[in-house]
Amino acid sequence: MQELQSKHIVLGLTGGVACYKVAQLCRLLTKAGATVQVVMTEAAQQFITPVTMQALSGRPVFTSQWDARPENNMAHINLSRAADAIVIAPCSADFAAKLAQGRADELLSLLCLARPHGKPLLLAPAMNREMWAHPATQRNFAQAAADGAQVLDVGQGEQACGECGDADRRIASADSRHSRECRNPEAVQIRRVRSPSGELLSYCTTRK
Repeated sequence: MQELQSKHIVLGLTGGVACYKVAQLCRLLTKAGATVQVVMTEAAQQFITPVTMQALSGRPVFTSQWDARPENNMAHINLSRAADAIVIAPCSADFAAKLAQGRADELLSLLCLARPHGKPLLLAPAMNREMWAHPATQRNFAQAAADGAQVLDVGQGEQACGECGDADRRIASADSRHSRECRNPEAVQIRRVRSPSGELLSYCTTRK
């Protein structure tokens, strides 16, 4: 994974049980030579601790827009400018709604909104299959894609709630397939599909 060597990735965690998989993703990214700056929402901290993510990334974790560490007190600006790519994993239905509406009421949504035009923003959806299939969720991810985000394809399998279906996130596959997209957006192709509600959705998949 030489293409990730010396790249700086902002890894954003939102609320969802799939947060536990992001520990492996963080390890894979750092193993590939990337530096990883973790940013966590309040909900994400209910599933995995900042201490764990700090240990894996080797960097202090940001959890608040009021963090006093930046000298200019503008963490959302500094983080978005320093990143080669921003990866939201897991990306909850709630966070997708924020992105679609342009809301920015905490650090992670702030830095997504403040990111320079053209900077890669990758979204890894993770939620219950019925939440994923809901027309509102489909609209929100479609809007995020229309606004320039890259929505990664979802997997299928048994979910934490015991149900089986789509939206079981493939956050950390063995070959770290999606991590290549952080470095090389040209390696991504857009795939469009119709949702059950009839919405036209755009997803990003790796070119073969």
